[in-house]
Amino acid sequence: MAKNRMEKSHKIMLLIAAVFVVVFVAVVINDHIQFQNHAEEIGGVLKDSAPAKMQAAWFTIVCVRFTEFMVPALCIGGAAIIMHIRENRKPSARKKQNWD
Repeated sequence: MAKNRMEKSHKIMLLIAAVFVVVFVAVVINDHIQFQNHAEEIGGVLKDSAPAKMQAAWFTIVCVRFTEFMVPALCIGGAAIIMHIRENRKPSARKKQNWD
């Protein structure tokens, strides 16, 4: 029985996607720390430190970071998985009959 081994290019693509995820987590943690340290200044710029406005500001930061890091990670990782699946799927019964 042949094992479906992943090609080196697919492994590299998945590694790049994993690096994007790790960087995303690190950047969001750093942003959260900085956001908490500068909450008073942010509230002053917003003219109001209402919880809803502060949550909206934080949500905006997370959305931007998600777009910067997670969208490429999902695209690259998804492409690698799709290529691996397409290369390793079993041929259909119709194609087997044509080869015989």
